[in-house]
Amino acid sequence: MEINKCANCGLVNLAGEVRCQRCNDLLPLPDQSGKWTKVVPPPTHSWMADSTPPQPVAPLVSNPKLFPCPDCGRSCSKSAPACPQCGRPFAQGNAPYAPPPAQAQAMIPHPPQQIHYHYQYPHPTHQVWSPGVAAVLSLFIPGVGQMYKGRVGEGLLWLIFTPIGYVMFILPGLIMHIICIINAAQGNTYRQGG
Repeated sequence: MEINKCANCGLVNLAGEVRCQRCNDLLPLPDQSGKWTKVVPPPTHSWMADSTPPQPVAPLVSNPKLFPCPDCGRSCSKSAPACPQCGRPFAQGNAPYAPPPAQAQAMIPHPPQQIHYHYQYPHPTHQVWSPGVAAVLSLFIPGVGQMYKGRVGEGLLWLIFTPIGYVMFILPGLIMHIICIINAAQGNTYRQGG
């Protein structure tokens, strides 16, 4: 087992640290052969009686090799070029990154901020017409189902040409009538004109 390798997450930490930087778990001491166990609450049920008793935990000490990020507050290593959480760059030395003076910032062009507008859904949330009603209307009078949907011009064409198909021959009129009924029942029921 490597020295300062976390048994919980596997991160190799800096020498001399007591806790893991990633998961804050206790690190094994150089003379320690076993693993640390996490503190568990005492068993409260009979089926929990076989669990391990709580182990003492080393006190949390502040690490002099870490400093808080000015943006997000996460503890960062002084040798890190940027914050691992928010990505803020740090200066090359041990001091945290200092922003340029206000005069220099005014000269740096910033990209425009994106503004997100939330629009309501453009279509109604309830059905405007029913496919069953449109099919039944076209069954009795061809084209009325299309008019009910909001397609008045299409309905008038079905109303004129379907009876002409019946007068000329029964079979073309019957085929046109069936197509008219199917056409009336299809479409987007949430939009006028389907």
